[in-house]
Amino acid sequence: MLNSSMTWGKNATFAAVNLILAELIWRIARIFHEYRYYSKHYPFNEKFRTICRHGFTFNQSFLCLMTIIGATVCTQFLTISLMLDSILEQIHLLPIWWILRFVQITKSAFDYADFIRSDSGLDYATGMASNYFHGYLNLTLPKHDEQNGIKKRIENYASKHDVEFAVKRLMILIPNSLHTRPVIESPLMERQDKQPLEGVRRDRAGVSRPYINDVYRILIDEKPYYITVEGATPLLSYFDALNFYLTSTWQMKAMQKEIMIKFYRYLKNILEKWPATQEQCELVFYNDYTADGRRQDVGEVLCLHIKNMWENNNRK
Repeated sequence: MLNSSMTWGKNATFAAVNLILAELIWRIARIFHEYRYYSKHYPFNEKFRTICRHGFTFNQSFLCLMTIIGATVCTQFLTISLMLDSILEQIHLLPIWWILRFVQITKSAFDYADFIRSDSGLDYATGMASNYFHGYLNLTLPKHDEQNGIKKRIENYASKHDVEFAVKRLMILIPNSLHTRPVIESPLMERQDKQPLEGVRRDRAGVSRPYINDVYRILIDEKPYYITVEGATPLLSYFDALNFYLTSTWQMKAMQKEIMIKFYRYLKNILEKWPATQEQCELVFYNDYTADGRRQDVGEVLCLHIKNMWENNNRK
């Protein structure tokens, strides 16, 4: 209970100070919760610092309110006077609550993260993954009419050129940086420029669109194999959006890894649950750089991933 002998002004200021203090305590608790359960979502060398920065993200209007309240508290401690009668003392919390709601006191970067992690389907990540699935993967991975699916096209290629594929799936790279080079380069890999998989055509939005998947030769334990691999083009487009001043926002940059993780999980879930795309595609999620700052060789990443796939298949 607030002291009834205080003036309305002091009551309102005291209530606002307590609400702000409660919000700060909640955010500190949220920081520790975030570090405990979601630390892997943040940069390896700046986890706690980034989490703290997200936790103490405030709107400018809220910072202005804090300044005004601070100045008011200092003034009231210097000059104490009665401002309003006892009736106003009963309703002083209402305008304070409206003001705090108006300045969105509870808004932080965690709210953006929570929105991305939710199952609303309205965030950037699920939008990219859904468009990627319906606009490309589901059109090219399964068999459509008389046109072969990805597995049959791989089998035809292997038979025609007398080669062995490491996996009969389309492998999609999902790098931590979001960026995949036009040609995937590695000492262990070489693109077969003149020999891609047989193409397919799909009628899409009034256009007969061609789809072609490139083939790479890769050395695994000194033995040559072949794979069809490409980068996740929606993430490359997102990378471009982050680095273009007309489309980039601080929220997009702050939530870069959250969006990438949600994109990967959401797309993986669709591919595994939709019968036509099960075991047709393999998502390769990896960091571009090692913990010591060395750039990852994408060929080594693929070799390790393929070996893990072989081991898992042997256990079944």
